[in-house]
Amino acid sequence: PAILIPRWGIMGCRTGVIGPARDRLIRQVAPEGAEGKTFGIVFTGFNIGGAIGPVIMGYLLDAGMPKAIFGCALAFMAAIVLITWMQEKNYFRR
Repeated sequence: PAILIPRWGIMGCRTGVIGPARDRLIRQVAPEGAEGKTFGIVFTGFNIGGAIGPVIMGYLLDAGMPKAIFGCALAFMAAIVLITWMQEKNYFRR
């Protein structure tokens, strides 16, 4: 436990450093006048992912498939890339 407390402190500091940069990026890509909606969608996604992700990863670990965690993470990242590409091509507005 004595080793964990300083490590948690370092992780908290790093999270604090990353947060403002992430917020600025969100503001830059948000449509004019829709910053609040954009923040709501982004942070709701963070909350949903933070609730569902550990359950999926825990299941994979309990099932004895620790390497499947990487495949699962890759699948989610590929889905994000695909959805972003589709949005850039205005696929959702047709």
